[in-house]
Amino acid sequence: MVADKLTTLKHGQRADRSIDLSTTQSQAAEMLNVSVPSVKRAKKVRDSGDEKLIADVESGKVTVSAAATVASSISGKADTPH
Repeated sequence: MVADKLTTLKHGQRADRSIDLSTTQSQAAEMLNVSVPSVKRAKKVRDSGDEKLIADVESGKVTVSAAATVASSISGKADTPH
């Protein structure tokens, strides 16, 4: 979830002074030692808008992978890995 947040910071938002606001998914994945598909799954969860699901992932109650599956079922889109 953190890696996706790095790629979606809006202009003027500060997460840290050293963060480049043009961070790509692949750069964020490398910085946090996660896979690009994991970042994409996190994006899917955040894009779902389900605040409880997002909070459960951020607290460690639910894995990003499981949450992405739930988010896909909510949106009606299949979770297809690339």
